[in-house]
Amino acid sequence: MGKEITFDRFIRWTGTGLLIIAVLLLVNYLSGVLLPFFVAWLLAYLIYPTVQFIEKRTAHTCTRNKHHHHNVDSMLRHRWNHLSHNSAND
Repeated sequence: MGKEITFDRFIRWTGTGLLIIAVLLLVNYLSGVLLPFFVAWLLAYLIYPTVQFIEKRTAHTCTRNKHHHHNVDSMLRHRWNHLSHNSAND
């Protein structure tokens, strides 16, 4: 009637079944984390075109503010180096 069940076929079906069970158990175990993750991913996916639109509209503003961010970064880096140098001498 059907194909003969060989040891090889039995091992493959058993392995596939165990793999499916393991994946289902893992999904069940992580379900508390997966739902918020996929909701956040969906929202990010839906909002992405709006983000691109805003970035294109404010591109000239961002290039103007790069110098300001660079200055603040340099100031903070200088202050951090100064603090770490003084604490090393104490």
